[in-house]
Amino acid sequence: MTPVDWYAIRTNPKCEGRAIRSLGGEGFEPYFPTAKQLVVHHRTRKLIEKERPLFVGYVFLPVEHGRLFHVGKVRGCDGVRGIMGVCGTPRRIPPGEFAQVVQEETRIRDRFEEMKRRRTSQDHTYRIGDKVHVKSGPFTGFQGEVVDARSRRAIKVLTEIFGRMTEVAVPLDYLAVAA
Repeated sequence: MTPVDWYAIRTNPKCEGRAIRSLGGEGFEPYFPTAKQLVVHHRTRKLIEKERPLFVGYVFLPVEHGRLFHVGKVRGCDGVRGIMGVCGTPRRIPPGEFAQVVQEETRIRDRFEEMKRRRTSQDHTYRIGDKVHVKSGPFTGFQGEVVDARSRRAIKVLTEIFGRMTEVAVPLDYLAVAA
């Protein structure tokens, strides 16, 4: 594999996608590190997976080590504001620093997938009317019936406390289906 030098390309505001398409059309293969994020829709309250840039306003351009590239060709691309450098001369990103960018993107993606996996594993199958047993917490040993199972964090259970029926919210990890 041929060694590659990386250059930071500054884009116009919110034009990273335009710059990537334009640079791709000129024969370059730009790299745009992103991270995924779960967002709750304000109206429907559904979870939406969105992708956001790790470096807002920048894309990275690989160039074969030692190979010259036409700076004007890059600057002339749609969405490109300029190439990061000193006194108009493009400066390559040190290889170790760019490797850290790639590692960080990978680490963030892995952490997101783990968080998403953990969140979906918390989805429960409790239904109204199910008989449950509280296995830990302040109501350990109590048994009851599910009266509200809409929450992802705690289930409302109707149980007998001090001789009367009382509705209590019990965290999911404290519950088990009654045998």
